[in-house]
Amino acid sequence: MAVIGKIRNKMGVLLIVFVGVALLAFVLGDLLSSAGYLLSGNSNVVGEMNGKSIKIDEFDLRLRQKEAFYSQINMGASIDDETRQGILDETWQEFIEQYVWNEAFEGVGLRVTTEELKDMLGGKFVHSFVQQQFTDPATGVYNPAQLQNYLNYISDESAVPEEGLEEWKMRRAQWTNFEAAVEKNRLQTKYQTLIEKGMYVTDKEVARQYAENGDRFNIRFVGKSFTEVADSTLEVSDSELKKAYEANKMRFKSDFAIRGLRFAIFDVLPTPADSAALFTQITSLKAEFEASDDDTSFVFQHSDLQNEPRYLRKDALPVSLGDEFFNAPKGFVYGPYRDGSSFYLAKKLGEKTSADSVKITALLLARNNQQGPVANAKERADSIMNAIKGGADLKALAFSLSQDPTTAKDSGNIGWIAYEVEGMNPIIDTAYNNSIGSIKLVETPDVYAIVRADAKSAPVGKVFTAFVSTEIKASEETGNRIYSQASEFAVANKTVADFENAMKSGKYLIREDNFLRENAKTIMGLEDSRNMVRWAFQKNVGDVSAIEQIGNRYVVAIITKSRKAGVPSFDEVKDDLVTIAKRDKKAEMFTEEMKSAASSGNIDQVAAAIKKQVVPATDITFTSFAVPGAGYEPAITGAASGAPQGKLIGPFKGVNGVYVLVVDAVSKGATPPAGQQQKLDMGRMVGQRAFSEAFEAMNSAAEVRDMRSRFY
Repeated sequence: MAVIGKIRNKMGVLLIVFVGVALLAFVLGDLLSSAGYLLSGNSNVVGEMNGKSIKIDEFDLRLRQKEAFYSQINMGASIDDETRQGILDETWQEFIEQYVWNEAFEGVGLRVTTEELKDMLGGKFVHSFVQQQFTDPATGVYNPAQLQNYLNYISDESAVPEEGLEEWKMRRAQWTNFEAAVEKNRLQTKYQTLIEKGMYVTDKEVARQYAENGDRFNIRFVGKSFTEVADSTLEVSDSELKKAYEANKMRFKSDFAIRGLRFAIFDVLPTPADSAALFTQITSLKAEFEASDDDTSFVFQHSDLQNEPRYLRKDALPVSLGDEFFNAPKGFVYGPYRDGSSFYLAKKLGEKTSADSVKITALLLARNNQQGPVANAKERADSIMNAIKGGADLKALAFSLSQDPTTAKDSGNIGWIAYEVEGMNPIIDTAYNNSIGSIKLVETPDVYAIVRADAKSAPVGKVFTAFVSTEIKASEETGNRIYSQASEFAVANKTVADFENAMKSGKYLIREDNFLRENAKTIMGLEDSRNMVRWAFQKNVGDVSAIEQIGNRYVVAIITKSRKAGVPSFDEVKDDLVTIAKRDKKAEMFTEEMKSAASSGNIDQVAAAIKKQVVPATDITFTSFAVPGAGYEPAITGAASGAPQGKLIGPFKGVNGVYVLVVDAVSKGATPPAGQQQKLDMGRMVGQRAFSEAFEAMNSAAEVRDMRSRFY
């Protein structure tokens, strides 16, 4: 129901929330869509898990069913890209639950009985989802009577008149999905409880946690930074690289296939000449706009942003307009003026004093659906209106008859609508323009709406304003010139080395994304670049893309590396190991340089030997993020927390260099209080972490591979 979608969009709240999306409380983000690139040659496989291949026809059938259901409950509303992506992700999640999670649940004997489900849906121990859906808006308390009325309605098909049968079927299908979501959540909650109750925290663990957070150390340290020796002065052998590989290969492990990209960006930006031409263009419209007697048509004919005129408070007007516009006579046109990336003309069409916001109740009946006009919609609306005139309660009728599911379950309550949307929707305008308590039948292209204003805020002054805008953008000539530059670059640069040299030249804007995952929606730094992500996983290292237009940019990319999911081979990460091996080589050099002086146990002698200053640092804890004088250096905080007081420790390798240190003083933190609360709190956190990691382990063991990018 598009008209209500507009209302909710202005309120910043989705009108329809797909049943199930909000219920996936245990979805672990990217963790649960672990991806890899399956080089099996199976072009019809959309994913793999637990040894089962998910075929595209099976996946796509379920996806289309969910899209059709979404469209049905939204009265045929089109599905935008964001919603489509949400449905796609939810469909993938269902396969993970079916073939990974549910098998694990069955393996430990977990299930939800029929009696248990029945109780959760309306018995003694009602599930929280049910309570949320049937909460009395006036009291904020779960209302069992609302639930029972709904169950009575969907349980008796014979009591439904023929004209209401399609709606009844939709409501019944919604409830079936809701039951499944409650059952699924209950099963996951049982598994969570099983995991959490299997964890135990000892007294020593509690004491250690208190020490990590509370014990403070005053230290002195001396360090030699890795930056003091340039990488360019060192060479590393294959044996040194292989040694670094064995020590670090698990750091490179990934559940995702990886590509590396280097890409040149050519921004298509307006020139000063382009801006001047557009300013002249909008200026030429001013006289015609002043003379216009059909301002809405004028806006839709001449404005890049085609918004209908609307009432605005003074503080909501663009800063450029100010008092001059607010106090001007009807018909006054201000501008052109610049606001952001557009030039504007603003015309004052009128003024009034009215409420700042209004609270609305509405019963909504579809006029049209995917099959065309709804039969008898007008007669049904008139019949309901007559019943209300005869004393029937609007809220009760909205609960049982309104065809917008979200507001129906809230007895037709749309809520408070701010003044910003006044003048943009006939349902809202009716509520604004009629007295509190009056009920009107409103006809829009999408719905018949029976509308009542329940309350209004204090009135304020507003001006009815129409805007004509011209976006400041590059001309066709500028675009062609930038495209030519991108074309010249693509012809001249065909290899990874070419891109490297072009980047070093400083003549081009060239960026990198060295860890692009197959299921990524965008390339780092490039919005709406899903097509290029798909290209990257269909081609090979060294392939150069065609010129891709992404927003107001032209992009030329080259694939610099390719990795399968899992632990990469030595050759796949050899280049990445160079920096690590050189750092290890520096660490060995610095350690040897410090060893002799450190054997004295005197930190000042170490400082003299390497010509560095002793650095003091106070109030260091085990959990300190940074150390004064060293920055992020967990090796120092770890060594300090375990070092005996007064004894020189090191040399040891850290993130940024090699160090020695002495702990001069230790201030013990608070002793854990007696009692079980601390153990319970810590146990709860440990259990929750274990629960999350259990799902991670399930997906990893099942070797979940997400190959949806082949098709979507």
